[in-house]
Amino acid sequence: MKKIVFYDGDVKAFINGRKAVLLKFGPSELVLDGVLTKMFSKQDAKRGFEQIKRFISSASFEVMVLDGFAEALENSSYKEEIIIWLNDHQSNDDFPFIAITGGGKGKFPNLITE
Repeated sequence: MKKIVFYDGDVKAFINGRKAVLLKFGPSELVLDGVLTKMFSKQDAKRGFEQIKRFISSASFEVMVLDGFAEALENSSYKEEIIIWLNDHQSNDDFPFIAITGGGKGKFPNLITE
């Protein structure tokens, strides 16, 4: 199964009773009942990614939904650093399933999603 996907449909199916977190990067109307939600502005995306790394490293969640993540990082100076970190860690057994919503597949051409 893929560990990282770009998805614009209903992410509730991905959660399906699993321990999940929703991280919003900018304004979003996405609501997932019973799911821990953290919000970051586009300007604060680097801090948001540091939080993602902590969650992944601690195996805190089975599913992570990153809403608006690609758009927040589109012109950032640390985008490649993030791609490298995700690619290096997603083969770990405890790496969560990550759904990146709000489009952006073309903005991360080097991210391994299969």
